[in-house]
Amino acid sequence: MNLDTRGLMDGALKGFDAMDRHYERQAGLKMADERMQMERERNKGILAMHDQQMKLQGERAEREKAAFDAEYGVVGSDGKRTGGWRAKKQAQEEQLFNANLAASNSATELNKNNLERQKRMQTIQDNISLLEEKWNEWGKTGTRDPIFDNKYIKGSAYDPERYLDKEHDQALGVIENKLPGVIKNPRSLDEETISALGVIYKNQVRQVVGQQDPITGKTIKDAKLGGVTLAGDIDPNQPGDQPGIVLTTLVNYGDGKWVAKPITKNRSTHPDDHVMVIPLSGAMQDITGQLKKWRIAKTADARRKLFGQSNTNQQATKQYHESLAGLTKEKFKATNDQLSNSLNDPKATQQKIAAINDNYNQAASELKSLYFGNKSGKSQAQQSQGTQVPQWANGDQEKLAFAQALNNKGLDVGTMTVEQLNDLWDNDRNEKMVAQYKKDGQKKNQMTAYNRYKAY
Repeated sequence: MNLDTRGLMDGALKGFDAMDRHYERQAGLKMADERMQMERERNKGILAMHDQQMKLQGERAEREKAAFDAEYGVVGSDGKRTGGWRAKKQAQEEQLFNANLAASNSATELNKNNLERQKRMQTIQDNISLLEEKWNEWGKTGTRDPIFDNKYIKGSAYDPERYLDKEHDQALGVIENKLPGVIKNPRSLDEETISALGVIYKNQVRQVVGQQDPITGKTIKDAKLGGVTLAGDIDPNQPGDQPGIVLTTLVNYGDGKWVAKPITKNRSTHPDDHVMVIPLSGAMQDITGQLKKWRIAKTADARRKLFGQSNTNQQATKQYHESLAGLTKEKFKATNDQLSNSLNDPKATQQKIAAINDNYNQAASELKSLYFGNKSGKSQAQQSQGTQVPQWANGDQEKLAFAQALNNKGLDVGTMTVEQLNDLWDNDRNEKMVAQYKKDGQKKNQMTAYNRYKAY
């Protein structure tokens, strides 16, 4: 009997086929898993690479932003970009340009100021005799000569208007009182004297106003005298000490702060304009010269009208009227006495009354001259009988000779009060002290420096 194995084989084949497909599926799934794993790894690498690129791009963007901010500045809360080296460089370049421009303008102004000072100095030197003559004429008659309107004379020590300024007048009064002590001891300069010097040299000090500082580029808005420094020896090449002074200014740039700066030779801020050292004797001579003009100005009608009568003059007026009243009373008494006896000899009485009137008129004239001076043009000896010269001199022959010398110079001594005569006498003493000081140490080159200084 033959067995039918076809079913068995079919089943085995089917089983093998099922197993084969199972293994194939397993292999396919494994390969699919491996491919997915590989894809994940590849994607992971791509993502990592992308992240790295993004990081690099972010870092590059930050570097570029930092570089941009460093160059152009950062944006503030107001939305404006400020700072940055480019802006700083531009600001530095602008500052350098402005400084160069300021230096150029300062040099131009320096040359202009030098030219103006030279013209001023030359004008004064060419007209010095005429200026002195017209000064005395102005002091005696009040007549103002047109030469004082010259632009190179106005504002200088020869300008009468300077001495009609009350502040200037008070400053010279302070200097007059302090000068003898300063001549004896130059280190005795105090704040009051320095302040007074600042007034009389205000025009020179303020010449720096409007100029630009070549370093900061700031414009000077105001200036005043800050101090006076004594230099023991300004020229070591000469034997002996050659003392001098350096004036220091305080300048204001408009910010309310005062900065000390020395006065330079040309009153400028130019770097080549060096500090000016004034010979002490030259400075003293200039000051005494201004005091001399001030004393002449004190007798001028223009000044008396501006400042009014002094207390001394008011007292003199009162005393004059009292004395005149007494003199008139004596005249009336003498006249009445003669009239009471007129019946005896009328003709003789009239002659005596005429003599009384003549004596009264002469006494009244002398009384007026005693209190207010004599402008009749009489000689000094005649004037001395009716002026305050005898009272002032008090028998001092040197003072009487001094009064005669003033009269010979054209000054109307007969109109001067004791106070004015004392002023002139003190000034003469001071000038002689300065002359002695100059004799001990002054040299020609110092006088040259003084002449330049006087013209400023």
